[in-house]
Amino acid sequence: MKDRIKLLELKETALEISEASFLEKEKDLQQKIEELEKRLEVLDQDTENPQVSTTENSNPTIISDDAIKPVINKTEDQEIFDKLLNRNKSMEVELK
Repeated sequence: MKDRIKLLELKETALEISEASFLEKEKDLQQKIEELEKRLEVLDQDTENPQVSTTENSNPTIISDDAIKPVINKTEDQEIFDKLLNRNKSMEVELK
């Protein structure tokens, strides 16, 4: 009987430690999500007011690499944001 009580106490302690670890990771993920949301807002603003550089011959069909980077970064940031959001949701489900 004492062994069983001890085992239950160990399981309870392990659960508490696991929950604390989960909450810490959730907090970190939430901060990353907020940071990515802010970056996404900035990128949205940049894409609404693009400053496209053209070559010296003023050929409007040629766009500089710098003008393309915000679009690429937006896509990468959105993917990261989606992955973090999905992971956060799955961790919330596990906690329940």
